[in-house]
Amino acid sequence: MTDPKNDHPETVRLEPEQPETAQPAAVEPDVAPPEGEPPPDGSRGQGPSSQRTRAIFAGLITVAILAVLAIAIFDSGSDDDDPLETPATVVDQVATTGGDTNQQVVAGPELGSLSVTGFLCPSSSIADETCMESGPVEILNATLRLSDGVTMQLAADMRQENSSYAWLNIPVGEYVLLADGLLGPDGAPARDVAGASGQVEDGWIIANNDPNQPTVLQVFFVPVEDGEAAG
Repeated sequence: MTDPKNDHPETVRLEPEQPETAQPAAVEPDVAPPEGEPPPDGSRGQGPSSQRTRAIFAGLITVAILAVLAIAIFDSGSDDDDPLETPATVVDQVATTGGDTNQQVVAGPELGSLSVTGFLCPSSSIADETCMESGPVEILNATLRLSDGVTMQLAADMRQENSSYAWLNIPVGEYVLLADGLLGPDGAPARDVAGASGQVEDGWIIANNDPNQPTVLQVFFVPVEDGEAAG
C-alpha cells in the first residue's frame, strides 16, 4: 500500500556552484639568519666578519711586500764593504821664494800645525824664564822651509788672543824655521827657539809629526844692538 504522503516525489534544491576564488599565497617575512650561520640558500654573506677577514689578508700581503723590499735594499748595500778612499789633502798656501810671492799648492796626506809664541829678552845674557816674565810679543816675520824646498810665511792674522800664533795647515814632517828673517819687535833677531828638535846652519829643525797635536815653539828675541841672530 502506498503512503499517500509520499505520492509526491522529494524536491531537491540545487544550489548554483560558486566559482573558486584563488587565495593569495602567504608571504613569509624576511628573517635574517643567526649570526655566524650561512643564509638558507647556501651562499656566504657579506657581513662584518667577511670584511674583517679580507682586511687582515690585505694587511698580511702588504707586510710581506715590505719585508721583501727591505731584504733587497739590505743586500744591495752590503755588497760595498770597502770604504771609499779619501784623496790626499791639498792645501793652498802662499809661498815666498826669492822675494816673489806666488800661490803654491802643497799636497800632503796629513796636515799639522804649530803654536808659536815670541818673547823679547832685555839682553842676550838673560835666561829664557826671565824673558817670559814680560809676556808675549809680536812676531814680525817667520819663514818655514819644507823638505821639498817650498817656503811658507807666517801671517799676521794668525795671532790669537793670548798673543801666540796658530800656524795651521802645515804638512806633517820635519822642516826648518829659517833664522834669516825671523824677527821680533823693532826687527829684533831670534837667539833661540825652544821646542825645536835641533839646529842647522841656517835655522832650527822643527819636527811636526802629530796631525792632532800642534808643535809648541817659543822664540826668544834679543835687541838688535845687543847681538846678532843665531846661525
